Amino acid sequence: MVRQKFGDKSIAVFDLIETTHTKPVGKGELYAKLGKSAFEDRDEIFSQYGIKLQKIISLPIPENSIFNKLISYFRLKKILE
Repeated sequence: MVRQKFGDKSIAVFDLIETTHTKPVGKGELYAKLGKSAFEDRDEIFSQYGIKLQKIISLPIPENSIFNKLISYFRLKKILE
């Protein structure tokens, strides 16, 4: 479904862990040494590999039952249409 909507180079990542940044993003020691922000680093990588940030979708993780998996499937399908 993802590739039909966004093209052959598109992927979907399903992850059970959601995080909240407690400190500003891209302000750490690594980016100070690099002399650029996390966003500039991301943009360079995306440009190098021809990646376009299309959409980030966050859905609630269903309990492990067939019924809840079907609900999540159809919610995702609706978003991608």
